[in-house]
Amino acid sequence: MDKHIILLGFMAVGKSTVGRILASRLDLPFVDTDAEIEKAEGRTIAKIFHESGEAYFRKLEHNYLKQLQHMPKSVIATGGGMPCSRQNIELINKNGHSIHLKLGAVNITSRLVNDKGRPLVIGKSRAEILKLVKNKLKERNPYYCKGNISVMAYKKPAEVADRILERIKRVAK
Repeated sequence: MDKHIILLGFMAVGKSTVGRILASRLDLPFVDTDAEIEKAEGRTIAKIFHESGEAYFRKLEHNYLKQLQHMPKSVIATGGGMPCSRQNIELINKNGHSIHLKLGAVNITSRLVNDKGRPLVIGKSRAEILKLVKNKLKERNPYYCKGNISVMAYKKPAEVADRILERIKRVAK
């Protein structure tokens, strides 16, 4: 693989699950950017947001992306908001095959309803989560759509990984 494979998309579309499958099939390291930032900061994303604010967190994400060109080729799952600035999506596309995992708001909401690990949705009703997802998708889709490849994420993760590999082979020719 000549470049990183960088997975973009909203939370709960399967970036980490599909990313681990791709990494295994390609014998590449798997990197979850949120986990890497948590490790470097010694605190969770939720704590970073609470204690230092979103602007600080977005700066951490940008700084991480600036390091991509010096990292060994990997399969990388980005946080949902990471590609959502002009500078970040440019760095992503410069350093990797960017893959937008697409899923509709209703499907994303179904995956999030009972999710206890995502601070944005804890304690919210299905209707509140759906509204949040629709609003955030409207805001973020213009950036996600700048990915090199778009793949629907409705299927089983292994099938999504297969589709990504097919598409990358076509693009790499």
